[in-house]
Amino acid sequence: YGREYLMEMVDRDGKPGTDGWSRNERKARIVHIVEKAMDAKFKAEIERSTNAVVTEIKAAIKAQHDAMLSAERARFMEALAKVAS
Repeated sequence: YGREYLMEMVDRDGKPGTDGWSRNERKARIVHIVEKAMDAKFKAEIERSTNAVVTEIKAAIKAQHDAMLSAERARFMEALAKVAS
């Protein structure tokens, strides 16, 4: 019975169907289950990688911004020292 269950043709939602409109989209239940699991894993990996890239970009922007502020602060203090003397 397990083999028949896994080989049963299902639609894109995983439901057995016999209508003619979705005949081209039907596949064995085992194929549907594997594709669904792979999609979920792939999605999780993409989200993890995207989050890592976003974190790296934020860190690089912050470092560049901090360096620019530090340089501008030093330039301002130098100009202030010239005016004060």
